Amino acid sequence: MVNFGYSAKIHLKEFLSNYNFSKDLKYYVVVNKKYNGSRYINFIKKKFKYVQIIQDNKQYQKILPKVDFTIGCPGLSEIERKYLGQNSLLFSVSDDQVINGKYFSKLYDNYLGKLNKKNIVRLNSLNLQKFVKKKYKIKIDHKGVERIYKIYNSLNFKWPILR
Repeated sequence: MVNFGYSAKIHLKEFLSNYNFSKDLKYYVVVNKKYNGSRYINFIKKKFKYVQIIQDNKQYQKILPKVDFTIGCPGLSEIERKYLGQNSLLFSVSDDQVINGKYFSKLYDNYLGKLNKKNIVRLNSLNLQKFVKKKYKIKIDHKGVERIYKIYNSLNFKWPILR
């Protein structure tokens, strides 16, 4: 599955333009519903016949537990994927995701940096089978907020002052 978020049209387009899809695998690409019937969607369907487009949230929820591997962002959806025990490789598409990406990299060694042509080309040279076969477990003990708070403090994160 390729998922950079429902609003990440520019990022997804850059990824699709530079990534070498294997014709041996089945891909799902998550795209916002508002692009339905657009030239962008038609471009994906025409160029990548082995790619299924996911635009509906219910369809996404149905398929997500069955997916073996995701290329996406280090946001909340990454936490979902880890909860489901799925593997992923991550690109950040915004500055706040860089912190998350570095954190996930320490745990899973799966962060490839900012989404750009250079890093996508780097992804093309990786053996994805290595990442697909790994299985990860996450800790669920209802103390996640405390751990996240400690991590951000250790990174010298400046908490905003609310007035």
